[in-house]
Amino acid sequence: STTSCIPASCGCATHDVTATSGTITDGTGDYPNDAQCSWIIATGGVITLSFSTIDLESCCDNIYIYECQSAACSSLTSIALISSSVDTGVEFKSFSGFMKVEFQSDGSVVRGGFFGTYSVVGA
Repeated sequence: STTSCIPASCGCATHDVTATSGTITDGTGDYPNDAQCSWIIATGGVITLSFSTIDLESCCDNIYIYECQSAACSSLTSIALISSSVDTGVEFKSFSGFMKVEFQSDGSVVRGGFFGTYSVVGA
């Protein structure tokens, strides 16, 4: 299952993901300015996410990864803030069975974006 931001406006609301493996990406081409996207992976088990591509404006465009306690993700614990390719290949894990990934870009400078894959063990 592929979940992506449609670069039309990328106001791409919250994606609720229940497949036990998949991709998280901004889509093809550069991401737009003022993008706000989020994915909630609600599978149970241990969720492992890693990005094979990270190309962001390092000052101002960020990916946030959180561990949640429920599918509503009202209670969040920060796992990581990613703003550069230094985190390429790093594995981020949520042990609660719920993970939220947010992407936000500011009003100027766009880059190639990101491509990540996740998998779940024990769901």
